[in-house]
Amino acid sequence: MADGGGEAEPSRLLPILLLNLSAAVWGSTFFLTKGVVADHSPLTVLMLRFGLAALVMWLARPGALRGLPRRTWVRAVGLGVIYGAAQIPHYYGLRYAPASTAGFLVGTYVVFTPVLGYLVLRRRSSALTMVGVATALAGLAIFSWHNTAFGPGEVLCLVAAVLYAAQIVSMGVWAVPGRIWAITTVQMMTVSVVVGVPASLQGLDVPTAAEDWLAIVYLALVAGAIGIGVQTWAQTRLADTHAAVIMSAEPVWAAGLAVLFTSESVTARLLLGGSLLLVANVVTSMSHTPSARRRRRVPRSGDG
Repeated sequence: MADGGGEAEPSRLLPILLLNLSAAVWGSTFFLTKGVVADHSPLTVLMLRFGLAALVMWLARPGALRGLPRRTWVRAVGLGVIYGAAQIPHYYGLRYAPASTAGFLVGTYVVFTPVLGYLVLRRRSSALTMVGVATALAGLAIFSWHNTAFGPGEVLCLVAAVLYAAQIVSMGVWAVPGRIWAITTVQMMTVSVVVGVPASLQGLDVPTAAEDWLAIVYLALVAGAIGIGVQTWAQTRLADTHAAVIMSAEPVWAAGLAVLFTSESVTARLLLGGSLLLVANVVTSMSHTPSARRRRRVPRSGDG
């Protein structure tokens, strides 16, 4: 399956904008996560984050899971398993690798996504798409890469990148329009179990400070439930590689927000790297048109 050519359609502007907004939200979590995991077990923080997200989503719409087809249950659980598995090497990789290096290596899912799409689905990317991917990788490298060492932390970040790419590719195939709330809820439930089992075996390290819990609530509801819900919805309307390019700008958003809200200053790396990622977004937008699968409609009795 090849990517279609042509200009981006107006109907795709909203998912592009919302997915960029999600990337910005995920970038904002760098501040909050760093403080919480510095004092508490990353596994416990992840368990609380995704467990709270799942609970709130279920309480808000308990009927969303009723009548969910078994096939959709299985696929939503599969997405949660992959995403949960990616969180563990990601968070522990940050402990051993410099933050900038980790940001670059995790962001290489922008390259692994079209590779896995071809290996698993035989989905070929157009030349213009690959130009966008290469441009995004160059932007990430300019912005993030400050270190030539390669140790256990760097390896863990690369493992996380492959798993994130697998989740993006799987999401593009398994996300069902009309079932977004249910699929996102099941994903949150599954991730909380995937990280909760090793957290319990390790011994729970539950925060007690109010500011830590405020951070966890933000991570759970805004970055977790809303952010992943937007990703799930957007990937029913965008090609996988385009979604990966948009989301790879997360560390640049983090740096930009740091400039706005902290004492950090604008750097040439931020300006050049961010500009290249913006160009990559535009290039991939021009290279994709929605596939027939993305145009299909399903009954909207479950959720919207």
